[in-house]
Amino acid sequence: EHRMMFPRMFHLLRMKGYVSGHTNFCADFIREVIEHRKPTGFYRPDFVEILMKLRNDGSDDGKPDEGLSDSLIIAQVFSFLVAGYETTTTTLSCALFELAQDTQAAEKLRTEARDTMELCGSLNYESVNAMEFLDRVIKEVLRKHPPVIFIPRICTKGTNIPGTSFHIEEGTQLLIPVLALHRDPKYFPYPEEFLPQRFASLTNKISLPETPYLPFSEGPRKCIGMRFAILEVKIALAKIVSEFDLELDGTSPRIITVEEYARTYKMKDHIKIIFKRKNYMSRDSTSKI
Repeated sequence: EHRMMFPRMFHLLRMKGYVSGHTNFCADFIREVIEHRKPTGFYRPDFVEILMKLRNDGSDDGKPDEGLSDSLIIAQVFSFLVAGYETTTTTLSCALFELAQDTQAAEKLRTEARDTMELCGSLNYESVNAMEFLDRVIKEVLRKHPPVIFIPRICTKGTNIPGTSFHIEEGTQLLIPVLALHRDPKYFPYPEEFLPQRFASLTNKISLPETPYLPFSEGPRKCIGMRFAILEVKIALAKIVSEFDLELDGTSPRIITVEEYARTYKMKDHIKIIFKRKNYMSRDSTSKI
């Protein structure tokens, strides 16, 4: 069994987290990639290659990691696929939704993206991280539409809530209401509005508990894929906005409604966005797709 990050646990407990046909397809595909690369020495700079190199060459000590079996490599890759798909696509969808209704922000981002590509030649880690307005757009999207609505945690040490007499016992299960905190006007004025510029002034002030900003949680257990996910969304969004005008379809709602009792940010309604291709050398729309 190759379920998520702990295949042995899933096998022993006979747990089924996903449709077997889907997991078997992914497992077989990744296994074929591993088996193909072993004898041929074929190299590709991807996540599978990193894990295979770690097993064969070890880390800094140079000792091979024999515990990193094919099964565990498959499980880790599958975990990355699952964890990195829904949350990343939701963030990108919400970003397009907001920009389709904010033409000024979209045009400002388009100008920044095109200027960056002309200067750097491509969109890569260094160039997108130098795009300040893109960073503010992504941060505001993650504030207004956090991919995870609440975060479960267990109290590891009894503590009192500052300013109250409320005591939390060790071992208490807690839920951190990320969406509610991100929409609280106490921390973010005009919380229902899409205002990327708010992060121009908040950049150096986002620290708990003054400004509870938790799209990827916080502390030692925060999302390990945070930087990778943000990079994915940044590159995709910059590329799309640089080439297309965005327009919300007339049948789509102007406010996103979220599914009740969902842990992740699931939209109730379908959102349709019209893409109008832009000529890179001019500001005029040329076609629809």
